[in-house]
Formats: sequence, structure tokens, C-alpha cells
Amino acid sequence: MTSLSDVPGKFIDPEDPTFIIHYQRQPPGTQPIYIDSLFTTMISALADLAPHDTNELGARVNSVGYDRSTRFVILDAGTPERPLLSYGRCVHALAQLWRGLTELAEGLRTTRFEIEYRGVKVGSGFMKGVVPRLEGEE
Repeated sequence: MTSLSDVPGKFIDPEDPTFIIHYQRQPPGTQPIYIDSLFTTMISALADLAPHDTNELGARVNSVGYDRSTRFVILDAGTPERPLLSYGRCVHALAQLWRGLTELAEGLRTTRFEIEYRGVKVGSGFMKGVVPRLEGEE
């Protein structure tokens, strides 16, 4: 997250200013992310999170779009012995990312982000546009 070519920014939850998502978008020229693919990737991520209790810690998402052109990952920033990111906060982060990313005027590109809650980094992740492999390719 230190590349000078990245475009930094942050989304602040309007209802809870202690919930902040810091992001860095890759510049134009990287693989684009299409909104319909991002939508299905996030719906898939929500389905993965749904069976968990909102207060359960150690949230993790690894989701791929229906057309395999988008990959979305969220990881807990703590350790296996001391997780920090709850599943409820992970769902909340998905909602804030969706709200913020879809409001950006420019096309969506690979974006890395960190989730901060009450001054503590609780999670991190990325969404990435990928070139889908054709059937039979290795």
C-alpha cells in the first residue's frame, strides 16, 4: 500500500465517524472492474458471511465474481490467537465499500483497502479486476 502510483482516499461512515476505510486505487491501465461483476462478487461475499454471528471475530471473505473477472478479499488484521474483525463489521465494511466505490466518478480499478475502527486497523483487503481464463487454459 505504499506505491506512489496508487490513488489514496478514505470512506468515512456518516453514522459512525470512527469507522473508516482507507483505500488506494490503482491508476488507469490496470484491469478494469465492471459494476455488475463487482455486485455479484459482493452478494457472494455476503452469502459467505451470513451463517456467522455478527459478534463472531476472525472474519474472512474470499469471493470471485460470477464471470470470474473480479476477485474480492477481506482479511482480519489481528492474529489467529487474537482476531479483531467481527463478521458484523465485515458486512458493514462491504456496505461502505459498495456505497463509496459506486459513487466514484471514474471507472473502477484494482483497489486495496484497510478497515479502521475506533483508531485500530481491524481488517484489510483488496478487490481486483482479473482477466478470466478461457476454458482449457492453464
